[in-house]
Amino acid sequence: MSYGESDFRRSLWVNGDAVQLQHVFANLLTNGINHSPRGGKVEIVMASYSSYQVVKVIDSGLGITADELPHLFEHFYQGNGDRQAKGSGLGLYLSRQIIDAHRGIIWAGNKFPQGALFGFRLPAIPEKCNQFIPCEFS
Repeated sequence: MSYGESDFRRSLWVNGDAVQLQHVFANLLTNGINHSPRGGKVEIVMASYSSYQVVKVIDSGLGITADELPHLFEHFYQGNGDRQAKGSGLGLYLSRQIIDAHRGIIWAGNKFPQGALFGFRLPAIPEKCNQFIPCEFS
């Protein structure tokens, strides 16, 4: 796991439902593992900006075909890729629903020369606000 260009551990603060956001993380990580070859790599990259936080999950699989890309977040869609395990076709759909409900965005793309990238962006809690110093939100 990396935080931007640094190797140190840091928290990203967002206002959201921890259980639901854990589902998104788990789904993106599981997809990355399932689409990577044995011995492959799944990388998590986090970045903090003044008004939002970004998380990217990058796998070392074959990537996403142009035909699959527009359908990845559809209800019950299952691609024809290099999966080691079959799913229900609900994981990415539900992940999109959760991220949308948190006023964020989720996307997918290819990482060149090889692999897929799934990312999401959520509104940031101002740095002065955290679990110890609550802030008001509208």
